[in-house]
Amino acid sequence: MDSASISTKSFVSQWNADAVVAWLHESNLGAFEKVFRDNEIDGPILLKLSESMVARLFPTIKLEVQFLDLLQALKQKNTALASQDASAFKLRTYYRNLLISSIYDDLTRTYNLWYPNARQYKTVASALVKAYPFLESSTEGGEGAWIDGIKGKFKRGRRTVTSYVDVSQTMGGENGFDRMSGDEEMGEEKLAQTSGGQKRPRHDFEGDSDEGHYESGEMPRNANGKDMDQTSENNDELDEDELKRLRTCIAAMKETLATTNDPDISLISDYFKETFEIRRDFVKTHNTNEILVEYPALQLHSCLLADFHMQTNIPIQTVLIHKLRSISKPIIRLAKETGCAPDILHSYHTILSQRPQLEQILADTFAILIVACYFGEYQYLLISPDKDAQSPWPIIRGDHPARAFFDGKPSSLAYNIELDYVQLFHRPLNDLLTAICTLFATYTVFEITFGKLEMTLSFIDCLLRDSTHGSSRSPQVLEFINELNSMK
Repeated sequence: MDSASISTKSFVSQWNADAVVAWLHESNLGAFEKVFRDNEIDGPILLKLSESMVARLFPTIKLEVQFLDLLQALKQKNTALASQDASAFKLRTYYRNLLISSIYDDLTRTYNLWYPNARQYKTVASALVKAYPFLESSTEGGEGAWIDGIKGKFKRGRRTVTSYVDVSQTMGGENGFDRMSGDEEMGEEKLAQTSGGQKRPRHDFEGDSDEGHYESGEMPRNANGKDMDQTSENNDELDEDELKRLRTCIAAMKETLATTNDPDISLISDYFKETFEIRRDFVKTHNTNEILVEYPALQLHSCLLADFHMQTNIPIQTVLIHKLRSISKPIIRLAKETGCAPDILHSYHTILSQRPQLEQILADTFAILIVACYFGEYQYLLISPDKDAQSPWPIIRGDHPARAFFDGKPSSLAYNIELDYVQLFHRPLNDLLTAICTLFATYTVFEITFGKLEMTLSFIDCLLRDSTHGSSRSPQVLEFINELNSMK
């Protein structure tokens, strides 16, 4: 072993007997090699030598003093080396976190990927260590450690989509909405009812900026004016009996849903409401498959909308269709003037000429398609049964609504929401507007930020909030809404 490397690059505590002897020779004490070998002195022993022990190794006081001075200097170097290594470790950790943050920023900003699945995490980590092998060899855990690091960054970066406190206040006591018929809408409102009509708190909002703005809204506040994250509860604070009771509710829901895909909602409604808080915390820290295994009720359309209702106090189907109805004709007129959706408009006018009695239904349905086309996001709805265009983002699966309207059989429409390559519902949704409402609610329920449909979803968000204010609003969305309002 090179003497220079011994004294400056390695810990004394890691030296073997040969390294100690090499240090003796470097210090002009090589004549005492046999004494040190006979006493089996390695690095750890060397550091623990006392003055009385040193006296037994050297024949004269002069040599003892000389050795003790050298030993003291060696200990100081060893301490400095340890300190440098700690600093280097912190530096390595800093650069590792910086690299993970860069990957996170690139995937979210360049590729709009906010919700990777397990396969995508592995693909990114594999590509990283393949391009830079030293990252695998120098990291304990190798590729798996990078997967965990990137996954942890994404979990910390997941944010709730928005707050709807403004809507719950402006919509309070407002009547005259067009009511949706059917058991699913009734199930949503029934499940969403809470004691005293109080809004259920939401958790763990993470700001986009120092000003406290959120991706699609402002920091929510409760009736007392306090930030929600200051008033929300945490599972760790639940006493053991309460946690046990909630676990019993979860088990009861699983047992009920394990026997049928079409359960009596009343059998699980109380359990679903009772587990709201613990369910929200669970969603924040688990992937889609884990969430659906723990809470299979979210695979029921009415339960998913009920969860959204519990968070927002908004019956989304009722409110969105009412708002869209008031603005659908201006959307179609604007599309005609700008020529932004010729194929959609052609289908709309062709069907309307054949079935004029569907005028309002057609206007409402095709208006939302035109909005997505206007923002250049039409393809991301993926209203197609084809499986070749897959995405981990929430997407709509099913035939284009024009096909069914052309055939004169709107009742034959069937849609599903796909998330992380998993179709959420056992029973399909029967119209596009219901699918759009459910798609929007899925972002909130599964704690996903707006991605490939950011403009379209932001437009829906503005309609629901009845607000076009806030620095987080896209200028393009605000301009579009203002233009539509001027055309009413």
